[in-house]
Amino acid sequence: MISVNFIFVLRNRGAPLNDQFALVQLRDDKEGILYPGQWAFPGGVSKGKERVPKRIAKREINEELEIDVSSEELTLFKEVQITRVSGEVIKGFFFIIFLDAVIPFLCKEGVKFEFKKFSEILNLDLPLQHKNIFYELLDRWP
Repeated sequence: MISVNFIFVLRNRGAPLNDQFALVQLRDDKEGILYPGQWAFPGGVSKGKERVPKRIAKREINEELEIDVSSEELTLFKEVQITRVSGEVIKGFFFIIFLDAVIPFLCKEGVKFEFKKFSEILNLDLPLQHKNIFYELLDRWP
């Protein structure tokens, strides 16, 4: 099994780092899922024999937001190890999609999605791994 997460970054050109925006998801509060009731970067896992992380990410983005993205728009940010609720350890991939304008999307999974300022995301109770990825994104910001 493979896990993918994606960070949609809305570039606010010329603005300070804390005034940049990223899309976060308030997850459903139900048993059996990772990070129930928490804010997190959206994502999902492979189905069946899926093994190509970019294809999995594209499918998940379409399922959760009804947005089609090209493989070229997906930038691999980091490969990680993820421990599932069952204790199983799987490969995880975090992708970044840079946007220059807000795009329309639907919330098909979770409670809601919101573009939040980086400064607001720093104050969210993100899962530890997501928070660490976000700090790394801030450290590497172009």
